[in-house]
Amino acid sequence: MAELKRFNTKHEIHIKLCLTLAKHGFKFLGTWDLGEVEGFCQECGHPIRYEQNFRDVQTGDEYTIGSKCMFKIYILSHWEKQIKEKDLENKHLQRAGKWLWIIHRDGYLERISEEIPQPKDYNEDFKQLADDLKSLVFKVRVGIKKEKEEKRRQNKLDNYINYHAQSVQNWFVSQGIDINKCDDWEKDFLNSIYYKLYVKNWSLSEKQNSILNRIKKKKSIKQDIVTNQNLGSVAIVNEVSKYINDPQLSDWENEFMESTQQLVDAGHVLSQKQIEVLDKIDKKYSNDKETEDYSDFIGMNVTCWLINKLTGNWTEGVVKSVKNETKSAILCDVSVEDSLEKILEDVWIPKSQLIEDIVF
Repeated sequence: MAELKRFNTKHEIHIKLCLTLAKHGFKFLGTWDLGEVEGFCQECGHPIRYEQNFRDVQTGDEYTIGSKCMFKIYILSHWEKQIKEKDLENKHLQRAGKWLWIIHRDGYLERISEEIPQPKDYNEDFKQLADDLKSLVFKVRVGIKKEKEEKRRQNKLDNYINYHAQSVQNWFVSQGIDINKCDDWEKDFLNSIYYKLYVKNWSLSEKQNSILNRIKKKKSIKQDIVTNQNLGSVAIVNEVSKYINDPQLSDWENEFMESTQQLVDAGHVLSQKQIEVLDKIDKKYSNDKETEDYSDFIGMNVTCWLINKLTGNWTEGVVKSVKNETKSAILCDVSVEDSLEKILEDVWIPKSQLIEDIVF
């Protein structure tokens, strides 16, 4: 009896404390090292050095449990209806309980709750159950490590790209280069030579210097590109422009038509709303009968010249469907072979660029 006086007995022993915590719900508060064996487990009364502290979430009471007994809490909380009371003393089941505790402690539960093996599937082979739980924990740890490494790598790459992009932009400005005037190939070229000059410290070849100087002197091709895309708008405006300064037009209609003429002359594409307004003006002052049957256009070929302007490919297109029509153009979908864009949707095609499919 004298030996037992060494232990702190301020807490009473609770019968089936682990089962109560498993049913009520619990929170693990952490481990406390007493430095020597001077405490005891409130589940079984066994002397302990390491106190595992838990709180009953239902009552708010806190308890001290030994390392061996605490695994019972996790076993019972997960598998109470799948095991017998005597199984709690099985060393392999206790080892499985240890891995359950690790899953809770390290925050893996939500991530792998559906993957946790169940004793009912093991026919009391608790050793295999514990081994499988161990393998599951290791798999999760490897996965988390890879995710952290990938996130770290991605963050590093993003930071480099952001810094690199800003540095390249500053270099463009210092060289007098307007990146908006460059096509995709030229942008890639400029990025590559920046990397060679300022990251690798390489020198440019004579050909690379020649290309760089050509880009510096390059004038904007934006207007030409847009003009290639606004041929339908040009045809519509040209058709309606015959009414400009007509005494029947209101001042607003005159000003609107003049502004759209200036837009297409500058290479811009008219919006759908602008086209609709021009169509209304055309219908308002035209005596010609309106054509509503679009079927005649289906299957007609679009000239190679126009398809080249729209896609860069020298090939004909075929009208697949027509959605609107003016005197000089149709709004349609065009099928284009040998093109990344197999279907050009909602494009205005001048009627002058439509040709009948000739059958021999």
